[in-house]
Amino acid sequence: MKVRINIITAARALRRNKLRAGLSMIGIIIGISSVIAMMGLGSSANIAINDKIHSYGSNAMAIQILRGKNFSSNDMLTMKQYMPQIKYITPVSGTSEKDAISIHRYRQKNHKALLYFTSEDYFFIQGRKAASGRLFTDNDIKSSAKVAVIGTTVLNKLFAGAAPIGKIITINNFPFTVIGVLDKKGEALSGRDFDNITVIPYTSGLQRFENKTTFDTINVSTNYAYEIVQVKQQITNYILRKYFPGSDNPKGFIEITTSDDKLKMARDIT
Repeated sequence: MKVRINIITAARALRRNKLRAGLSMIGIIIGISSVIAMMGLGSSANIAINDKIHSYGSNAMAIQILRGKNFSSNDMLTMKQYMPQIKYITPVSGTSEKDAISIHRYRQKNHKALLYFTSEDYFFIQGRKAASGRLFTDNDIKSSAKVAVIGTTVLNKLFAGAAPIGKIITINNFPFTVIGVLDKKGEALSGRDFDNITVIPYTSGLQRFENKTTFDTINVSTNYAYEIVQVKQQITNYILRKYFPGSDNPKGFIEITTSDDKLKMARDIT
C-alpha cells in the first residue's frame, strides 16, 4: 500500500512541477549520454592505439647498443642461428626527413622523406606490403643494390600520379631505382606520417650515406608474443658477453624497447 501511495504522490508532484521535472529528465539523459560517449571514445582510442603499436610489430623489440659499439651482419646471423624464437631480424639505420641528405629528387621535383636502411625482414616486422611493384629481397641486400621502396606520400610528391616503378630518383645525389610502393599506413599518434618514407637495402645505404658496414640498432620479431621476454634476455646476455665482457648489468650499455613497452606508454598518455 505504501508503494502505491508513494507512486501516486510522486506522479502528482511531477504534474505540479512539469518544467522542473522536464529539466531534471533532460539533465539525467544528457549525463548518461555523455558517459556512454566518453566510454565509446575511450574504447575507440584504445583500438587505435593497439593498431598503431601493433603495426610496429606485435611481437617486436628494438635493440640499441651504446658506448660507441656497433652490430655487424654476423651478429644478426648468430642471433638467428642460436635463438630459434627469432622470426625476423633487421638493422634499422637512416636519416630523418629533416636531414639535408634525405632530399629526394625526380626531374624537377624535390621532397624530404624519412630514409631507412634495412633488410628485407623490416617489411615483415612492420607488416608492410607492396601496393605496387615489389619489396627488395636478400639478393638485393647481398649485392648492395641501388633500389628503393617508397611510401605513398613520396609517390604523390615526386610522381603526382605517374607510374614510379622502374624510374630513377636521386637521394643526396645517389641514384636509386624505384622497385615498389608501400601500402598506405597513415599517421602515428604523434602525427608523424608513416607514408613519408623510403626504404633501401642497408648494405647500400650504410655504404653510400655513412661509409660503413655496421649499425647500432636492430629490430627483432619473435614467433609468438610469449617469447619476447626470453629473447630479450638472450640478446642482452649475448651483447654483454661479446661487447661488454665482465658486465652483467645492461644499464648504460643497451637500450631495449618492446612493442608492449610502447603500448603501455601510449595507454598511460591517453
